[in-house]
Amino acid sequence: MNACHILRRLVIGVVFWCVWYSVVGSGNVVADIPRNEVNIHAYRYFYKHWPSVVGEQWNKTEEGYEASFVERSSRNRVYFNSRGRFLYAYKYYRGEESSPELINQVRMKYPDHSIKLVTEVTDGNKTFYIVNIMNGSSIKNLSIVEGKMELREELINGSPTRN
Repeated sequence: MNACHILRRLVIGVVFWCVWYSVVGSGNVVADIPRNEVNIHAYRYFYKHWPSVVGEQWNKTEEGYEASFVERSSRNRVYFNSRGRFLYAYKYYRGEESSPELINQVRMKYPDHSIKLVTEVTDGNKTFYIVNIMNGSSIKNLSIVEGKMELREELINGSPTRN
C-alpha cells in the first residue's frame, strides 16, 4: 500500500516537474513560501542531508512541505510532513548518470533499449527506481525494488499495455 502511494505521488510528481520545468526551468525561481515559514525540523534535516544545495524552492503541500532543487544536473524533490519529519525524496536523472549496476541490470533484460530517465525514490530506509527505457518501437517503464525488476507499463506504437 505504501509503495502504491509513493508510486502514485511519483507519477503526479513527474507531471508537476515537467510543468514546473517548462515554466521556471531557468533556475531563477521564487519560493512559494518564505523560508521563515518552513518548519524548522524540515529545514534542519534538509541542510543536514543536502548541505551544498543553494536556491531551493520551498512549497506548502497537503502533507506538509516540499523542497525542490537541482544538484549536479539532477532534479530533486524532498517531502516532509507538517511537523517537519522527512517522508520521502525523489531524484530525477538521465540514464547515463545511473549506477553501473542499474545500467547492467536493465541491459541484461532489455539489450536493445536505452535508458532515458531514472527516478530514484527513497524514504530514508529503502530506495526503489522507476526506469524509463526505449527503443525504436516501444517505451517501457520499469520498477526496480531490492534488485527485482518489473515491467510496469509498455507503449508500443502509441498504444499502452499494462502488466
